[in-house]
Formats: sequence, structure tokens, C-alpha cells
Amino acid sequence: MNKLQLVNAPADFSWSWFVGEDGSADIVFSSLTNFSLDLDAASRRGHGQMAATGGWVQQRCVYMPKITSIAIKARERNADLAASRLFVQNIGSISLKGPAGALPQCANSTEYSVANYIDIDVTGAAPEDKEHFYQLTNSWLQSRSFINRSWLRINHLGFDLDASLVSWDNLCSLDICCDVGFGTLVDLLRQLANLDSLHVDRLYAAELIPEIRDIEGIIYACDFVEPISTSVKSLEISGFAQGCVSNVLAASIKYLLLVVPLLEKAYVPEEVAFSIDSFIKQLGHTYPHLSNITFN
Repeated sequence: MNKLQLVNAPADFSWSWFVGEDGSADIVFSSLTNFSLDLDAASRRGHGQMAATGGWVQQRCVYMPKITSIAIKARERNADLAASRLFVQNIGSISLKGPAGALPQCANSTEYSVANYIDIDVTGAAPEDKEHFYQLTNSWLQSRSFINRSWLRINHLGFDLDASLVSWDNLCSLDICCDVGFGTLVDLLRQLANLDSLHVDRLYAAELIPEIRDIEGIIYACDFVEPISTSVKSLEISGFAQGCVSNVLAASIKYLLLVVPLLEKAYVPEEVAFSIDSFIKQLGHTYPHLSNITFN
């Protein structure tokens, strides 16, 4: 068997279905090249419900030495999947979508090669899945070997994103569809040297970070701004989170425009767009890259 496709599979999916409840902790699919798993939230097998709802489950390492494509889609937590570790090598594409508490980690302790892409879509992460969220994303996106393209989408977090806990060295595109603080955003830019596309759905900025001390005097304060070593070429801020302070937001976005030296495209909310032209004219001589940015 080289292809395994499970469509509308029971939400209480368990690896034990392949080896039995008393089977080995390790599972080997020696000839499998394509694996696709789509879990149906409305369907239950009727036993093994611990896998879907939580509780103790056996941690398994699932070996797929010849796999070239993996696609896993879940709609609710599945502790059995979350507790598993996938060992893959020379893989072409990986697509994971679902809550953090239903997605497996990468088990490789040695290098692997990804020819095409890794696409991770975290549809949600409950507070109790905080540790697993970082283990999951770090295991797939930390620097091991060459990846052509990688995406990470975060749709909901039950906790604040902490840039100090991420190891997303190989991440190319980041889409944050939940509230994220401006200070966290700046810290992420400093961490993710290979990131070239960043989209934030709701930016939260109520206080100035230390680098921006004077709201009214932002133009003058910008003379000492140093660029961040980042590859970001496209930056999109779709909107603002509740509780933001308007002048802090304007200052924060202007700061981002200054510290991202390779920026080519910028999408900013209408609330601050009106002041961008005069800002660029005033600082264009100090920051020549500003003239290379195309705004929405």
C-alpha cells in the first residue's frame, strides 16, 4: 500500500486502530507515499473517545520513511493525534489544519528535506494547549534543512503569543488572524529572519514600546531608528483590536515602515493611511527605502 486516504474519518481517530490497543508505541508505514486524513466532527467510532476529548493517551512515533505528501485536517481536539510524532524524510508537501490540540509534531532528530512546502493552519488553541502549540509549530518550522516555502496561519489563541518561545527559523509567510500586541510583532520580526510576508488581522497598540518614546515627536524620534534584520517584503495590517489608542497606532505603524528595510508592499488601515504621504516626504531622505514601498 502506497496511498492511504481517510475521508470523513471519525473524530475520535486513534493510531491504535492500526496496531490494536496493546500494540507497539511505534508504527511504521514502510511503503506509504501519500497520507490524507480528514476528520468529521459529527462522526464517532463509539470507542476510544479519550483520543478526542483528552485524558491519558499513549505517545506514539509514526514512521513514514517514503512519504512524499501528508494532509491532516481536524475540526476539534484529538489528544491521540496531538500526542503523536511523525518521522518523515525527503517529503514534498505537508498540510496540517485544525486546532493545535489535534495536530501532530515532527519527530525528526536528524535533518529532513522538504522539496515544496509546509502549510500549517492552526484554527484554534485553547489555554491548555499553549505548550503543545509551541512544540507543534517549532517542530515543523525550526531550522533543519532547506524548505522552499512555508506558511503558518493562526486563527485563534486562548493566550498571548510569546515571541520568545518560537523557533520558526524556516517560516516564510505568517498570517495572524487574532489580536497581537505591537511589541510582540516587533519581537517576531527580530526573531524570524527568513520571513518575507506578514499579515496581522488585529493589531493591538495601547502603549508605546521603548523604541518609540514620544508620540507627538515621532518624526524627530525616528532619526535614531535602526532597521531590523528581516526579509519581509509584504506587510499587511488589516485592522485594530479593541482598546487601542489612535496616536499610538499611527506611531507604531510608521515605526514598522522604518525598521523593515526590504519592504515593497504595505497595507495599512484607512485611519492612518492619510498621514503616510507626509510622513514619507519628511523622512524619505533619511530612509530611502520608503520611496520603494507601494501602499494600498
